[in-house]
Amino acid sequence: MGLDNGFILKTKNAVTVPSFVALFDYDFKDDEYEVVYWRKCWGLRGAVLDTLHVAEDGQYHIPVESDDIPALIRAIKPFFSKEYWERNGNSIWEFDEFFDNLVQTVLNLSWLQTYLDEHPDASCYFYDSY
Repeated sequence: MGLDNGFILKTKNAVTVPSFVALFDYDFKDDEYEVVYWRKCWGLRGAVLDTLHVAEDGQYHIPVESDDIPALIRAIKPFFSKEYWERNGNSIWEFDEFFDNLVQTVLNLSWLQTYLDEHPDASCYFYDSY
């Protein structure tokens, strides 16, 4: 097993995504879409939990609002620096191995914010397997 984290979109609507968005194919419920996924990225996990003001472990589904997403993106962007990743990534992944996932994360989160704004019946949560 290990540390798995991600952002899940819950919606009753069928989701159509633009070509720049890549949803992860994971076995969730019919009304859930995995928008972001990381494995064994403790530094990213910490940045997200700090941004969402989660004070303690044990919260496995943390609600995420559209208004939270710009701050989440700002918290993730420093990891685009190889030096920052090497100091703070705390991951099994090398920077070059994980960089494309970081870029896709920001693209997907940007789309997610728009989707949540346009679909008030949809919701999102950050899941933490820790």
